[in-house]
Amino acid sequence: MKFLRTLLCAAALLPASAFSQQYPAKPARMIVPFPAGGPADIFGRGLAQGMASELGQPVIIENVSGVGGVLGVDRAVKSAPDGYTLALNSASTLSIAPFSFAKLPYDVKKDFAFITLVVRVPEVLAVHPALPVGNLKEIPDDGKLVDLIEKMAASEAQRQALLVDNPQRFYGFKT
Repeated sequence: MKFLRTLLCAAALLPASAFSQQYPAKPARMIVPFPAGGPADIFGRGLAQGMASELGQPVIIENVSGVGGVLGVDRAVKSAPDGYTLALNSASTLSIAPFSFAKLPYDVKKDFAFITLVVRVPEVLAVHPALPVGNLKEIPDDGKLVDLIEKMAASEAQRQALLVDNPQRFYGFKT
């Protein structure tokens, strides 16, 4: 009986000793769900550097790219809920993916605690310089281009590739 009482007292004190540890007691990691060298990676590394100097512990970047960022977000969701794993997310992984995929391995509404907005990135639509236009309405449209852009709305990279890399496909001129 005395052993059981001692065990219960020790168990009751365990959480108090866990809370007495100063955070962070070890390096944190930030999962960036896009390839190294891209814009998200650059923002993540800058943020991690600033956090490390404030926290006094390294913040290690882990790039987990694939499926438009879904694989990295999934890794973050499956990490231990100990405060040592952060995920740098974007609209593509949290706002667009739920409408682009039939099923996701995470629930955006339930699986995350959003902390702060890190950066706002303006997006630009560009065309080949041989096409004399100043806005989307001035692009000669036989119905194909605008329809295609609207259908590809889930992928900014694909929209840009269509307009920048393949103008001859739609307009018949050579670059």
